[in-house]
Amino acid sequence: MFRKSWDFFRVVKAWAAYLLKARGNRWLHPPFLCAFYEVYADSPKVHKQVENWRMKLQKNTEQLSYYDPGTQQKRSIEVASLAKRALLPGPAAARLAHMVAFFGPDAILEMGTCLGTTAAYFTFANPKAQVWTLEGVEPVADLAQQGWDYAHISSIELRLGMFSETLPQVLHDWKVDQKQSVVV
Repeated sequence: MFRKSWDFFRVVKAWAAYLLKARGNRWLHPPFLCAFYEVYADSPKVHKQVENWRMKLQKNTEQLSYYDPGTQQKRSIEVASLAKRALLPGPAAARLAHMVAFFGPDAILEMGTCLGTTAAYFTFANPKAQVWTLEGVEPVADLAQQGWDYAHISSIELRLGMFSETLPQVLHDWKVDQKQSVVV
């Protein structure tokens, strides 16, 4: 590609100079990226009720005992440990919510509810979207439902069970244009 090593450095130097001079969304060429940048450039807004629920989960010392369908073993874990290890951080969930708000899908399928905070963000970002979420562990799903109740969310449809059983059911019930859908 480059005939001499100095060609490469000259190109990198020119590109870096361009990026340093470019301001705002002008450095993005496709109109789609400009529009997305304008929505996304705002600092992601975390949702207070969801984040309050996250903090409660991260302080919850209750032990969850359950059968893990993935490993096919009985397990026990502290809720706080699960929350700290498995939940998407608030700013990252807010960024995903920005994307949901920008693209405006009619339906969202989340595979792996965990404690339900990401599904809650999706719902707040696009209240008109159908949100389905799949979870294989009942005590974890119960905690997610408690969080949605805490945040006054009633529009999320939770399917409990193995993905091999619940996914075909959801896809059968999927009555939206698949081009306007998101799977997470």
